[in-house]
Amino acid sequence: MLSSLQFGYNSKALYRDEVTPYKELISWINKNIPEDAHISIDCGVYMDLQFPTNGNKVYKNADWYWKNDYDPEIRVDKLKDNPLNIDYIFETFQYLSDIDSDATPFNKLAYYESKKIVDFSKSGITSNLLQVIKDKQIISNNTWSKYVKDYIKGGANINKKNQEVSSQSQSYAMLRSIMNNDLTTFNSAWFWTKNNLQKRDTDKLFISQASINESNEVVITNPQTSTESDLDIALSLIIAGKKWSYNNYIEDALIIIKDIYANRVVTLGSNLAITPFISQKEKGIELISPNSFSPAHFRVFAMVDPDKTHRWNDLAFESYKVLDSILENRKLIPNWIIYNYKTNKWEQANSIMGPTSDDFGYEASRLFWRINLDKKLFGSKGYENIVKKQLPFFEQEYIKRGMVFSSYNQNGEAIESYETTANDAGIYSLFNLADSNQQFPFWRSKFIERIDLNTQSFDITNNQYNQNYGSIIFGTKEDQFKNIIK
Repeated sequence: MLSSLQFGYNSKALYRDEVTPYKELISWINKNIPEDAHISIDCGVYMDLQFPTNGNKVYKNADWYWKNDYDPEIRVDKLKDNPLNIDYIFETFQYLSDIDSDATPFNKLAYYESKKIVDFSKSGITSNLLQVIKDKQIISNNTWSKYVKDYIKGGANINKKNQEVSSQSQSYAMLRSIMNNDLTTFNSAWFWTKNNLQKRDTDKLFISQASINESNEVVITNPQTSTESDLDIALSLIIAGKKWSYNNYIEDALIIIKDIYANRVVTLGSNLAITPFISQKEKGIELISPNSFSPAHFRVFAMVDPDKTHRWNDLAFESYKVLDSILENRKLIPNWIIYNYKTNKWEQANSIMGPTSDDFGYEASRLFWRINLDKKLFGSKGYENIVKKQLPFFEQEYIKRGMVFSSYNQNGEAIESYETTANDAGIYSLFNLADSNQQFPFWRSKFIERIDLNTQSFDITNNQYNQNYGSIIFGTKEDQFKNIIK
């Protein structure tokens, strides 16, 4: 006769508390979240929020996340088929598992636009509340307002550390003014730029760098131009002219783009290209900065330039051919490179621009925004080979490290062991351009996580360059330039 049955089962699931973290979060929700909020929840807390028996609030819009994805009455009728109509996400382990497996793509879009606001996780049990960030324009406006107060004085976008003002910083002030519908700051930034930097004897391009001394006088510190900045200033003027119906701005832009074409457009082999400085063809070489290649800008110039000898559309198309040829024997886009007219080949620019010229860094990463802007504004093609060559390396870096370092050599070895918002802006542009699956987690971790929910602003480091470029990419992603070019 069998008198007893004994067995052993060693499982933490039998004694791990999976209830308390949920109860604590539900209690917090009742105290802090309005009753009509749309909350994407795990089915395990459905009764607690929809049919509470303890006098708690009744959350009739707290719906199981699977229903948000697959029940038309909820997805279409309640949420209007827009994941951003979800207000909060009750994050659990199972929710994250289904997001990671792409089982719930509608929720996934909301998740990657959300930021954690409270965390009741404990003992391996995930119990968090995330807030879905909705109106990015408000965040952009608030970020810009604070920046204007801190850095822009009389139209000058001043580096506080050394009192320097550059054509680059001025171009960023003008672009961001447009993104945030700030005509007042745009006017002051352009007038300061025109009166203080458009002072060259040989053309109507811009002195790249100046400083403001103790007597508030502008002192030129680098009379050279920056083609990249000249392009951005001209683009800003055209967009502003169209946005605010002010033709004088377009006329100002035409003066600039005339001199850009005359002094910065060259032919390399059979393709047009853009140079960062005056041509050096008489020396048999051409110094090239890939981040000056701006196909969207060139297409916009073609829309307003009456001089049909200016082959802007050809320059846009052929820019991709030149960039593709640069990558023939390189792993990554370099910061700088030399074209040799005699050999019709590319060479390192170390002899002119120093030992980091062949590296991929913050200068090279800006190219990806310029290409992505072309796709966003014009739906253009031609970049596929460039993306195909660059994407695998940066995807692997992000998957492996959860970050992309600020610079790499051509062997793919990291030169710096830190990341920057400005470089992240370029990498996000690449991921978005390629429609990579990594664009979503990268966007959330590098941009959404930097939103300060208290101030409803983008919290970036005090480095002005990071703030400016990060904000421009933030606004580009949110289509703040959309429908401006017509």
